[in-house]
Amino acid sequence: MSTGLNRLMEEDPSFTWHRNLETSQTVLGVQGELHCATVIEKLKAKFGIMIKTVELKVPYRETIKRNFRCSRKIQETIWRTWTIWRCSN
Repeated sequence: MSTGLNRLMEEDPSFTWHRNLETSQTVLGVQGELHCATVIEKLKAKFGIMIKTVELKVPYRETIKRNFRCSRKIQETIWRTWTIWRCSN
């Protein structure tokens, strides 16, 4: 697949691709839905590569590493209600 994608990149300078190691997805950089459909059709016609398109996964990088104690205070007025959180370790 990478050979076909690299050849299409040579033909079309507005097309890019990269492999996201965190999500194990190959991400195509295109300029819209029509451009994406054209690239996928070219891969199918020229190289016999079938592509399944899915939504991009979001890698989660934040991790809670220690315990916290939190207290919640709800404040209300005539116009709105909001919550204030106070946390300490």
